[in-house]
Amino acid sequence: MAATGIDPDHSNTEERYITFGVSKRGRLLVIAHTEKMKPLELLVLVQRAKENEKYMKKVKQTEKDELRAEYKRSDFPGGLVRGKYAKRIHESSNVVVLKPEVAKVFPNEDAVNKALQSLIEIAQKTIRLTKRST
Repeated sequence: MAATGIDPDHSNTEERYITFGVSKRGRLLVIAHTEKMKPLELLVLVQRAKENEKYMKKVKQTEKDELRAEYKRSDFPGGLVRGKYAKRIHESSNVVVLKPEVAKVFPNEDAVNKALQSLIEIAQKTIRLTKRST
């Protein structure tokens, strides 16, 4: 679960947050965001960052409005909140957790989607055939 705190370096005109989490591969994720951002927008930003990881490592850090290289708990006098967005993400997303025996059969989300799409097509054809015969 992620932990979120108010960004200690951001301006007083807009409240910005820093969220710390861990990816499936065990990598530390640090995301700066505002309350206005929707959870799915945050997920898209994370995905884009992941896709552009090689490019991002080469970019020189010149802007003043950047993340620190290191944070300490003491940088967040208001503390960190665990799971601040968990309920909102759960309510606004369509995440399905597969049983372990099912997950073994499908190596990735494309495989799951193809299998489900095939089932939908078969079901639709069956319904059409049934309607014709009655």
